Amino acid sequence: MQQQPDKHHLHKAVVRKIPNFLTEEAFYHGFNVDLPIDFRYFVPGKTKERTDYSVAYFGFEQQKTLEQFIGKFNNFMIQDEKGKSYHLMVHRALFQSLPSLHNKRLHPLANTIHEQDDFKAFADKLTNKAPPLGAGEDPQSEDEQQPTIKNSKGRIAPLVQSIIEKKLNQGDKPRFGRGSQMQMQPKMKDKKKLIPTSQSSMGQYRVKPKSEY
Repeated sequence: MQQQPDKHHLHKAVVRKIPNFLTEEAFYHGFNVDLPIDFRYFVPGKTKERTDYSVAYFGFEQQKTLEQFIGKFNNFMIQDEKGKSYHLMVHRALFQSLPSLHNKRLHPLANTIHEQDDFKAFADKLTNKAPPLGAGEDPQSEDEQQPTIKNSKGRIAPLVQSIIEKKLNQGDKPRFGRGSQMQMQPKMKDKKKLIPTSQSSMGQYRVKPKSEY
């Protein structure tokens, strides 16, 4: 195909209602246009997002050629294998511009990740597997290996055992402080006050009820 002319100066036509079972190659092969075409573009109707009729755009330099194209192919009939007929709709595209076919300029860093030093270092780490844990170290004896918690055999971690022994050793020593004094001294509500029963019997005492406190 020759170099694309200025699309703003083309006379544009659109072909609608193209059956979606026709591919772009099949449509151009069966839709034989004996006219000088300066631009053409095909939009398939059957995609993953939708199922609709396909559309084709044509561009001509001459107004006369556009009119011949519309008169020849408007209401053009296409039949499928089952004999069903499809009639094309061809008209002038007054307000539709043709898409640009120029290749878009790629970013200078596109597809260059494999050349970056950081990516190469990362790829080397994935290729070279790390040594297993504990490799190159002296194996500890069975007594030096400290279990974190009591295991199924009933063995207790040395740290836990030392805490238990420290608590047991502190149990025989007297405890001082606010908490120990409160335990040794009974509370006031538990004390029973004894008062004399009468002046004649000074040696007899009774328990003072709470209402007389």
